[in-house]
Amino acid sequence: MAPSTRDSVVCGLLYVVSLLTLASVLRHQAGFPLDDSYIHQVIARNMAETHVVGFQPGRASSGSSSLVWTMILTAGDILLGRVSPVWFCLALSVCVMATIGFVLMRLTQQDGLSGAAAWAIALAPALSGNFQWLGLIGMEHLLFLALMLLLLEIWLRPLQARSAATPFQLFLLCFLMVLTRLEGVFLIGAVLGCWRFADRRMKNLVLPGVGTLAGLVVSLGWNWKISGQWMPASMRGRQFLYMAGYGRLDIRVRFLWDSCRRMLMTWSIGSGESGLHGGVWMLSLLLLGGLVLFGIRELMARHARRWIVLVLCAFTVEAAYLFVLPAAGHGGRYIALPMMVCMSLASFGLHALLTTIGGNRKLVGAGVGIACGLTLCLSQRAWMRASEAEIEQIRTEHGVMAAWMQENLPAETFTGLHLAAFDIGRIGYQFRGRIVDLGALVDSHFLPYLRTARTGDYLREHDVRYVVLPMTDQNDRLASVWLALDPEHGVELTLVHTVCADRGIAELAWIASGTALPCQYLYSIRYVTPVR
Repeated sequence: MAPSTRDSVVCGLLYVVSLLTLASVLRHQAGFPLDDSYIHQVIARNMAETHVVGFQPGRASSGSSSLVWTMILTAGDILLGRVSPVWFCLALSVCVMATIGFVLMRLTQQDGLSGAAAWAIALAPALSGNFQWLGLIGMEHLLFLALMLLLLEIWLRPLQARSAATPFQLFLLCFLMVLTRLEGVFLIGAVLGCWRFADRRMKNLVLPGVGTLAGLVVSLGWNWKISGQWMPASMRGRQFLYMAGYGRLDIRVRFLWDSCRRMLMTWSIGSGESGLHGGVWMLSLLLLGGLVLFGIRELMARHARRWIVLVLCAFTVEAAYLFVLPAAGHGGRYIALPMMVCMSLASFGLHALLTTIGGNRKLVGAGVGIACGLTLCLSQRAWMRASEAEIEQIRTEHGVMAAWMQENLPAETFTGLHLAAFDIGRIGYQFRGRIVDLGALVDSHFLPYLRTARTGDYLREHDVRYVVLPMTDQNDRLASVWLALDPEHGVELTLVHTVCADRGIAELAWIASGTALPCQYLYSIRYVTPVR
């Protein structure tokens, strides 16, 4: 095995070891750390059983914006139906994480970096518990990253290493990227737009462009078929959820602030974890930003064009979400690429800084190694605690509420779609998708009702008799107010049952990834004449 290949294999294996270390929390309780993770499982199971892609059995709908990921999960359900989806998704994450580590080291070596500098930049994301956490959630974000890295590696591959199959590989990768996540269009544009960096001609853009267009046609066509809209219903629902009540400038400033805060959460999950607050927090952010800028400067000085393009792609993702959907997502899952690149740049910047100060090669390597070791220990410890809390919250809150309803509500509630919920993941998994969604992720027809405060009319039309709403343990009814479920809008709610997660667990889970509000409130519904 050539040294370059050996280093890439070792790097990939180290990514896997880091992921499995974090995944050791599953030995206590197998589960997903996000409620949304279960939505994908519901859709895949329905696809396997009814051959229709949808959250509710036999009805085509949104809920997942990734056709590729849905097909993969469906295949797993068909072929390995007895295997827990948690373990199946972890196995997928192991394969994908190994690919990410392998390709990152390959890109690094192709850019002429070697020794401690190469390991500093290529291995850094494996040290982040937040980045590894993406391997536990059972979603498509890591697969999307791996496809993008493969596209970058093949597109910028040296001329002598290309083959007759290269154009078709580019076609397939572009096609799959768009079907995995629609923002792949922006990243493909960023990668292919650097065609001069790649020593390519305009004609080399044809097959990748066709692949991108084909993926776009399939994705947009599917969205139009199931919802009558070009964009996924789930994305439009998220836009309303995240942007309602905020000015256009306010929400974008908040997004940039959340993105910066997310980068620091590799080391510290909130002030309760390590006391990062006030001036210390700002100092930490400035230090991280300085290392990132130093890393970019060093990449440009070394003409590391592959990593320069990767940095450009990270900025492209950040800009796309800034204007289209200004939200980092649970645990930063929407900005996974910027998180990954930030870790690499900070580590590489530290190496460059120590080298500039004048340390010899061994001392620089030792200094970077110590910093990486401390990062790994702090990050793994923090995110293992967070992951355990998130899984436990979903189990003891959503899972317990679902079990109580199954035992105590009339059976016809679930056969006739008489139950509605805002958090539809774990509860929907229990009832095989036989619930009405109040989060505007599944039914595109619900969003107009939500925007005009007519949720009560929507529930009446669907003959919904019970509704489950997420709230704090203070019963502040934020969700019901947001949904306009009150007598003024034709709905009277009567409390039937309440389930709350442990306060400490829910607080840690919320700080780490915004998993869910700490309580689920079950109400019966009586429809009255609206007071308008």
